[in-house]
Amino acid sequence: MRLLWTAFSLLLTLGCAAGSAGPGPDAESSLEAHGESRGEMGTEGGGDTGTDGDGGSKALDGTGDGTGGEMGLDPVTFQVVTFNTGTSSVVAHDLDEKEGEGDGYTSVQAEWIDQYCGNSLAWKPAEEALREYLSEHKPEIVAFQEMMYDPWCEGAPEPPPGLGLVCEGYEPGDPLTIERLLGEGYQLASTEGQEDNWVGIRLDFGRFEGCPEEGLCEGGAKGLGLPGECNEKPRVSSIEVVLVGGERFVLVNVHTSAGMTEQDMECRAMQLDQVFKDQGDGKPAAWGGVNLVLGDFNTDPFMFAGADPSADRLSEYVGPGKPFQFISSDEEGGPPTHVTGFRIDHVVSDVITGSCQVAGESEGVPPVIESSFLDHRPLLCTVQLP
Repeated sequence: MRLLWTAFSLLLTLGCAAGSAGPGPDAESSLEAHGESRGEMGTEGGGDTGTDGDGGSKALDGTGDGTGGEMGLDPVTFQVVTFNTGTSSVVAHDLDEKEGEGDGYTSVQAEWIDQYCGNSLAWKPAEEALREYLSEHKPEIVAFQEMMYDPWCEGAPEPPPGLGLVCEGYEPGDPLTIERLLGEGYQLASTEGQEDNWVGIRLDFGRFEGCPEEGLCEGGAKGLGLPGECNEKPRVSSIEVVLVGGERFVLVNVHTSAGMTEQDMECRAMQLDQVFKDQGDGKPAAWGGVNLVLGDFNTDPFMFAGADPSADRLSEYVGPGKPFQFISSDEEGGPPTHVTGFRIDHVVSDVITGSCQVAGESEGVPPVIESSFLDHRPLLCTVQLP
């Protein structure tokens, strides 16, 4: 129990230092009706095979049991990645540096990125490692939180040379980090009002409804902020996916408020209500007949139950007998997605099924990069749309 609360406190500290949307201060339908509309769906299914990016099949060592709905005879199988790509300035980045055994990422870079880049993916070695990871797996759907937004460099001083900072050598009009990561084969949309949260779809798989055929779809994923003490910018956004075969579903990118103060947890619970109940316009962010919800929920409903009201709120919507089921692990002892050892990044759906692995945590799965830079771990899921 002491270990649990020590890690719980560390998550509070990391939540206060990271999770902001950009540089500056905190720049970070009813369930009953939904349940009736999906009431005929079963709870069996899942599977542990995915696509290799070229339509072939490959094995994926899953962490979930895929209990998200009854499989059709010819499901559409595809891969999904969700990843909070940010960092934290409070992690011991200087560990082993004096002995020459460190990773090259130190408190010097951490403090600069914290001040000018919102603790985002602003270190070139981490960007390159993630680019290679994505190139290897070629996921059809991606969702990112705390993604570097390169125009922030325009408001920052020239960074110290030789530290591998993304802003070094930046010129206005340069391709964005998200473009460098994924190349030309994806359509990319950011959350309206939150330029560090992005979703992407492979063009040979489908497109985002309402986005232009060419170029970035900045602000294309729509959401609403919360009034009062909570962040008035959207922490939840959704966009409709249209597959090449005509199938449709709603993709919801989640990046709830971090921290463990009473206010943090209350805001996070209200943001989860936005996902599953009412985002403020009379309908949930997950408004489709089929919904895929993923991202950084900043709470562990398995370890924080009874201690974090937002964890309990999530369990009201997702789990056995609920309208939504976990695609990511809901098993005791499942792989963590955060440096604290907790599972705070999740993938859930009301119809889509599948299983996930966590880079650097699932058995036999290497990390994206051996570095203290990243405090989250990416989820790679192979899923089926009935």
